[in-house]
Order: sequence, then structure tokens, then C-alpha cells
Amino acid sequence: MLDKINKLTLPATIIIASLILGGFFYASQLSKQKSIEAQQQIELQAKKEADQAKTDAEMLKQADLSACLERADNNYQANWESYCISEGRGANCQSIKRYNADAVEAIEKEEKANCYKQYK
Repeated sequence: MLDKINKLTLPATIIIASLILGGFFYASQLSKQKSIEAQQQIELQAKKEADQAKTDAEMLKQADLSACLERADNNYQANWESYCISEGRGANCQSIKRYNADAVEAIEKEEKANCYKQYK
């Protein structure tokens, strides 16, 4: 009888040891997988934040460009009115001397070009 128990003890010990080792291996693989998934989540979140920052920066740049172009338009209007007044035609005249009009338009063109250079 003792001989039968000794014959079963070795295989039972091997099976139990295999189950324990398999459990540890499974647990370590599961832990590794969770760690990989957590790292992927962190990378995805970082990418989303970077994309959002890029979008925000682009929107700010676009707003700055619009403001710059609006200032150029306002300067154009102010310059035009200034020449209207200096020519004695009143603040809201429709036409000024050609050389004055060319100067006002050249200033506007240069200001807008500077806006595009600065904000594009």
C-alpha cells in the first residue's frame, strides 16, 4: 500500500507544482498585459492632448491673423478719411487724388502682406 502512495506522490507533486507555476506564469502575463494597456492609454491621452494643443495654437494663430487684417482695414479707412479731409472733401468722401489713393492702397497691401507673413 505504501508503495502505491509513493508511486502517486511524485506525479501528484508534479501536477500540483505545474499548476502553481502555471498560475504564477498566467498572473505575470496578465499583469504584463494590463501594464501594456495602461501604457497605450497614457500614450493615446498624450497624443490627444498634443493634437488639442496644436488645434488650439492654430485657432489662436487664425484669430491673430484676423485681428491683424482687421487692423490693416481700419488703418486703410483712417488713411483714406485723412486724405479726404486734407483734400477738403469731408470725412466720408468716395474719391481722393490718384497718387494719394495709390499711397493708401500700397500701405494697406503692405500691412496685409506683413500679417500673412507673421501669422501663416
